[in-house]
Amino acid sequence: METNTYKCEYCKKKYVPKRRRVQKFCSNSCRVSFHRLKNLGEVKKTTELQTKKKEQENSKVKIDEISVSGVANSAIGSGIVEIAKNIFTPEENKPATKGDILKLASNLKRYHQIKNLPPNAMGHIPHFDLHTNNVIYLDITLTF
Repeated sequence: METNTYKCEYCKKKYVPKRRRVQKFCSNSCRVSFHRLKNLGEVKKTTELQTKKKEQENSKVKIDEISVSGVANSAIGSGIVEIAKNIFTPEENKPATKGDILKLASNLKRYHQIKNLPPNAMGHIPHFDLHTNNVIYLDITLTF
């Protein structure tokens, strides 16, 4: 740890550095105040430039109304994007609609044979019933 004393560049008090050897200020408040004082001329210049920019922006005419042409342009743009998505998206990557799911469900049979279960003692083959979600055993002669 440092034992030498240094003189604060802002308040001119003597202090022992707490963190490092080359410490110019005794505290953070002195450091910030010194830089504010040092950059005061630059701060005035930047605030003057900012006020000039605001005045220029306020003097410009802005149209803050919804126009028919703006709405039409947005509708046309979104329509073009949707058409492009439909053209360039492969069929297998398109999302399924409710109609697609209903069509698929109508093509499914009610009973599906379970191939990894053996037939029961009477020779009936196991099937899964989609309506009741149960396994049932049907006679081999029946076909669905």
